Amino acid sequence: MSSALSFCDSCLQAEAAWCENIAFATGLTANTHYIVEITNHFGQVYTQTVLTSSNGNITVDISKFPDQFFNPYGGIYTLIVKTMANVEVDIINGYEPWPCISFDIYEKNDAN
Repeated sequence: MSSALSFCDSCLQAEAAWCENIAFATGLTANTHYIVEITNHFGQVYTQTVLTSSNGNITVDISKFPDQFFNPYGGIYTLIVKTMANVEVDIINGYEPWPCISFDIYEKNDAN
């Protein structure tokens, strides 16, 4: 299991389910293309172009990443958002701007 996030993190803290596309409320401009840059705990950086929803949220298509890149044992991941001109933009959560999102992957358990 990865280490817990602390209150000293400068990124917005979040989590995402294993084996599902990763979606975050970001407060970005609706229906706009952005580049997301995701870094794992090994320092490997992957980018993907995303289109925000009508609410300004993003969804990362995990099928475009290496198998098992996102998993519950992969540590903390960091996501930053850039414009198509490669300029970093803040993520808005509520009224507070954040330079990035730190997230962990959790394993979903089915009790059925």
